[in-house]
Amino acid sequence: MPTNVHKILMLHGHGQSADIFKPKTRYVREVFRTLSNEIEFEFRYLSGVLPAYPDDKDTTDKKVWGYGEPENDKINGLERSIQHILDTLDQNGPFSGIIGFSSGAAMTAIVTSMLEKRNAVCGIPWKVISNFPALISG
Repeated sequence: MPTNVHKILMLHGHGQSADIFKPKTRYVREVFRTLSNEIEFEFRYLSGVLPAYPDDKDTTDKKVWGYGEPENDKINGLERSIQHILDTLDQNGPFSGIIGFSSGAAMTAIVTSMLEKRNAVCGIPWKVISNFPALISG
């Protein structure tokens, strides 16, 4: 029976959700489970906070981490999404790692960079330490 439990935060890509992303990563979870008999991995899937189609009345669960504006390089909603991830890490941590796919990989890079700097960015004390990021592009 495993004595160590390591939580891994999973961040989906553009237009997905935790529920959509989870079955797509079944093989990843299986590989982690074969790594050790003494370590258990708990995968926490987080959905973005922004609807994929903000002007649409569609009630799908498809989410995004931000809305890009190519003409001025602005990403609307980015700060809200970062805060959502940081709150999740703080309230449900510690996490051993973060795995992100596509735009979730970009969010993983941003958040782990902020965690690395800790108080230098945002002035927020973090009791959670992420040991690794995994960035997956498609």
